[in-house]
Amino acid sequence: MPEKKRKIIFWSVIIIIGLSLFILYIKTVNQRIKNFSGEKFIQELKTPPLKEEFKSIPNFQMKENIEELGKILKESEQK
Repeated sequence: MPEKKRKIIFWSVIIIIGLSLFILYIKTVNQRIKNFSGEKFIQELKTPPLKEEFKSIPNFQMKENIEELGKILKESEQK
């Protein structure tokens, strides 16, 4: 066979195999999306509950801090 025909056959086979794999991939992804369970996914992540994380963060009482800062400023103005 001439080289040109061999190249055409080769690339035709490559394209057919590529398209077949792409279609299979699309079907698999589509099936996974249909079977996806958000609740199960979150449970599998095993993330710590946010309540525990918030307990470890210091509790700042902004209103009291602002009042204290205002008092300090007033005292420094008087001096």
